[in-house]
Amino acid sequence: MSGSPSMLGSVFPMTSNMFSRPFLLMAWLTAGILLFTQSTQAAIKDSTDAINKAGMQRMLTQRMLMDYALIGQGIKYQQPGADLKETIALFERHLQELTAFPVNDEVNKALKAVTTQWHALKPVLTATPDRNQAASLRDEMDRLLDASHRLVSLIAAASTDKSAEIVNRSGRQRMLSQRMASLYMLRSWRIEGFDFAPAFKQAVDEFKANHAKLEHSSLTTPDIKKQLNIANKAFQWFDLSAKTNSDKFIPSLILRSSNRILDAMNNATKMYAEK
Repeated sequence: MSGSPSMLGSVFPMTSNMFSRPFLLMAWLTAGILLFTQSTQAAIKDSTDAINKAGMQRMLTQRMLMDYALIGQGIKYQQPGADLKETIALFERHLQELTAFPVNDEVNKALKAVTTQWHALKPVLTATPDRNQAASLRDEMDRLLDASHRLVSLIAAASTDKSAEIVNRSGRQRMLSQRMASLYMLRSWRIEGFDFAPAFKQAVDEFKANHAKLEHSSLTTPDIKKQLNIANKAFQWFDLSAKTNSDKFIPSLILRSSNRILDAMNNATKMYAEK
């Protein structure tokens, strides 16, 4: 997944030269590259680790939707079929790890809600992509995204760690990178049934606002700032796309940019979590 780095990249660390080597994605995913390399495969060690992984679940909902749209269009760049399988496996592994990490009753209820929604969605994601189901799948994935966001927000609220809020915010940037990409891929697939422009613009605007807050945070170190700069540079494609109504699509460039953002924000989130 040459560019898919990041989703899996945050979970699994990845380097810039990996973008030119798609086959590394599989090795990367297997190694836990998706967003935290070794941390993805190990038990959750503390509240910031829990926030990180729960926050990653938000991103994975959008990653799966993006892969579904790519497969449906017959786009094989960066192996979306293999990536979807790995993403599904990672989502379920995180559910197991979060279930084994007790927080409070409210978090347990939120986790059960996510699990119930996931079990209903998985059969659709693992079946052959159907263009006629794409719009309804997007709606269901949005509900799963909302439930996942509630889960991570509750875990962050229960944490006494000073970095809890910024880990949550930085982690949400990972999701927005994949949300922008998934919306773009649905549009390039000519999916109807939802208003693309406002949803895409909202994601773009939120990414900008969050990025500004991260850049000015007292917890942002020079090394983290480097990752934020990488993400911001890659984000320019999305910002440009939000300002045009062109029907000429560039899915490979958008995919590469979203992966670069994901990788950089995975790195940044991990750094915030380790503070």
